Amino acid sequence: MLVGAVTSLAAAQNSRVPPAPPSSVSHPLDRLPIAARVRDDSEPDWMAPAPGALWVTTYRPGALHRIDTRTNKLAATVIVGRDPWLGLALVGRVVWVPVRLAADDSLSRGLARADAATGRLVATIARHSGSTTVAGGFGSVWVAESGVDSVARVDPGTNKVVARIKVGGAPSSSPWAVDGAPVIRIDPTTNHVTHAYVGGRGADAIRVGDGAIWVADHEHHWVWRIPVASFGGTAAGQDKTPPGH
Repeated sequence: MLVGAVTSLAAAQNSRVPPAPPSSVSHPLDRLPIAARVRDDSEPDWMAPAPGALWVTTYRPGALHRIDTRTNKLAATVIVGRDPWLGLALVGRVVWVPVRLAADDSLSRGLARADAATGRLVATIARHSGSTTVAGGFGSVWVAESGVDSVARVDPGTNKVVARIKVGGAPSSSPWAVDGAPVIRIDPTTNHVTHAYVGGRGADAIRVGDGAIWVADHEHHWVWRIPVASFGGTAAGQDKTPPGH
């Protein structure tokens, strides 16, 4: 059972640290085969690759940049709002970026929507406090709201919040959440929490791919792999119909 796996992982974390890679695989940085360097005069942060393009956020100014990967040149810049350094998701033809709405209130957040084809800002959706990472799946966009311990579900057809699910802990990805409650599953058909494994600290990012849920435990230097089949059904990362498509 997953609960046993998580318990075993927690016990292992307290007993030892994963071994460092062998010295035979280490190489000087100047030997890294860098094919190109694309100049960005701001401070690049989150990235999302797409066919022929790479989207990058910068927060001085708060912008979303598109790099043409065929020419390795900056092709477009979209001003999206203050501090877009809390997440980035390319879902279908839409780029979603959490932003800060007010200079004097770090918890007043919004969700910027940019058209990946035209490179234009389409909408900014007012969000609850502490909106952080964003993900797409099951025809919706999911935003973690760490300030209020919830996950918001946004309908990309209307650009409106259609549900807010209390999860506890400090969610950092959706519809699975981490830290304090390392793995929480939300049923997208009911918007109810169906599984909540709580306890511990240090878990951060969570992603779904290759039939597994992957949790980054930065405090204990582990990456957890949890079979999606342990929960039944599918996960958002395996949804075949991306929102905004």
